[in-house]
Amino acid sequence: AAAGAVAAAVAVVSAAEAAPPPASAQQELLHRIAIAVTTYEAEDMGYMSLRSGDRMCILSAEVAPGGGTDRFENYIYGQRFEGPSHSGNKDSGWFPFDLVNVCDR
Repeated sequence: AAAGAVAAAVAVVSAAEAAPPPASAQQELLHRIAIAVTTYEAEDMGYMSLRSGDRMCILSAEVAPGGGTDRFENYIYGQRFEGPSHSGNKDSGWFPFDLVNVCDR
């Protein structure tokens, strides 16, 4: 179990160092699907917790830089529609862009 936790921590650190896509590519993010690759606990109001496998529709064409107290460099706004955390509600909020894979619509 410890080896899995170490591998997950390494993946999070590596992902946190990822750069946002160039501005020209950001518009192409709107309405695409983001799939969480790890667990994330919301940092505050307006953020959305994730579990691995959660699927969100990206509702913002812009990747926003994190602020001084944020744990990650880049965030994106979206709405969860499927996955382990989906409760049937239309949960939405900011989540780390660094912790998701973006797929086609």
